[in-house]
Amino acid sequence: CQRWFAEQFGYLIKALKGTPDPQGGTLLDSTVVVWCTELGDSRLHICQSVPFVLAGGGVRAGRYLRFKGAPHNRLLTSLCQAVGLTNTSFGDPSRGTGALEGVL
Repeated sequence: CQRWFAEQFGYLIKALKGTPDPQGGTLLDSTVVVWCTELGDSRLHICQSVPFVLAGGGVRAGRYLRFKGAPHNRLLTSLCQAVGLTNTSFGDPSRGTGALEGVL
């Protein structure tokens, strides 16, 4: 099923890249798309080291970043700030606050 999800993610990216944005560029240029799984290791049902794939506006392609145990709500905070929001946390602030450096 992960192969199917990857194909759908690729289809979405290609469709956004091929659609002009009325404000200039393509819809992919003005969109951030996130794909992730619910588990880091599905065989063991471990929720650590969950991979996230980012594409679109503001994301530099072709990189693999490791954030050594940083909670995913900090990644979501980074994405919020990338689209112009000013929040410093996302979800439960006791799990960590602030954006992750180097995401975008």
